[in-house]
Amino acid sequence: MNTQGRTSPLRRSKCLFALLATCMVAFCLVFASFAYATEGAFTFTGGSVSDTSSTPTSIKLNKEAFSFESGEARLLTATSADSTDAAPLGYSDVIWTSSDPKVATVLSSGVVTANSRGTATITCTLAKDKNVSASCKVTVTANITPVTDILAFQSTHPYDADSRDLWTYYNPFAASIILTFDSKTNVEEGFDFIEVTDDEGKIYGRFTGTQLASDQVEVLGDSAWVRLVADSSNTEWGFAVISVEPVIYDGWYEYAGKTYLFLGGEMQKGMVEDGDLIHHFDETTGEYLETTSVAPTPSYPVLPDAGGPAVYKVPYLYFMDYDDAMAILNAMGLNVIENWIYDDAFYMPYGTIIYQSRPDGADIAAGEDFLINISLGPGNVTVPNLLGKTPADANAILTEDHLVPIIGGGAPTTDTSLLNTVAWQEPMAYTEVPYGSNVILHFYTNE
Repeated sequence: MNTQGRTSPLRRSKCLFALLATCMVAFCLVFASFAYATEGAFTFTGGSVSDTSSTPTSIKLNKEAFSFESGEARLLTATSADSTDAAPLGYSDVIWTSSDPKVATVLSSGVVTANSRGTATITCTLAKDKNVSASCKVTVTANITPVTDILAFQSTHPYDADSRDLWTYYNPFAASIILTFDSKTNVEEGFDFIEVTDDEGKIYGRFTGTQLASDQVEVLGDSAWVRLVADSSNTEWGFAVISVEPVIYDGWYEYAGKTYLFLGGEMQKGMVEDGDLIHHFDETTGEYLETTSVAPTPSYPVLPDAGGPAVYKVPYLYFMDYDDAMAILNAMGLNVIENWIYDDAFYMPYGTIIYQSRPDGADIAAGEDFLINISLGPGNVTVPNLLGKTPADANAILTEDHLVPIIGGGAPTTDTSLLNTVAWQEPMAYTEVPYGSNVILHFYTNE
């Protein structure tokens, strides 16, 4: 202080210099701490920040080779071979490629999915050094064909050697399924076999040669699987299923949140009398509702009124084939208005009638308008979020959403609370996929 109580200019300069120096030191310490905390690869030396991280000179995969079937998936992980305790390399550190995507594809996450029988090499290359890589040989041992069309329920003719191809059929209402095989069915006697099982692996027959020609096999339950097991030598014609007959008992069935009635093996779609109750098929909800109303007049055409236009009773067209329905409506002389839409309610196949503008049994005169909705097939389904779900819960959710669960590879974890729950899924949750698509589930394991 000077004699007048003021700070001298020299003293003020020294204070400002000290404050500035303190701020610079604090800034450098904070920056160095931040760099170390975020990457652990930076050091503060001589007033500058330098990157001390090193690029691996070699990498290794968790598997060198493995086999799986089409639709299945496995997880490959890459680590630096320079250290015995290195953490797996991240998505941005490596590039995954497949030598034959028709056989197997690989995602940026290292998830390998089997597509069709054959072999492929999955290669992992270091992003920063294309000369550093590792590979894994994958073998897809079998094609899996979910059967929705009888024409798909057959092998190639002749079939391929060294294969274990599988065909699967499912009917949620069936108590059993009867398969009838073509008279030409034949596999190499004593060396190749046709195995008929249910979806839990129970064998209903193992056949060779012509044992299945023109024969039938009944499989109990709602699923029937046929696997052709062939060695690497000679082959024959193969097999074809020419008839699939699901045995469905009379009664009410709950499936995918809807109620269905079967009588005489056929799904009922009109008014059904049950004692004092009459059940009405609700086209909006796709299920039966109890009602006390009187059953409508049977749906068949009547003779025209004298002196006027032809008057008919509206027929029941729901779930009828488009061509059959149009033949009836044209014969009645109606002005048919067609509306083709995707069917996300009944999941009916292409060309099926899913709505009619007037109820069956109502009067309609020739020349009047009549609207029908025709299915373009099921539309898209939103994939649910299954992370953390158990196998049973995930399977129930996917089945209700008309999606097919496929068990993929495991995801190692040391957290026992996560074991046997979904670690990730493909496709991701909330993705739009076609009805009936596969959803691959990867569960936490302790391996």
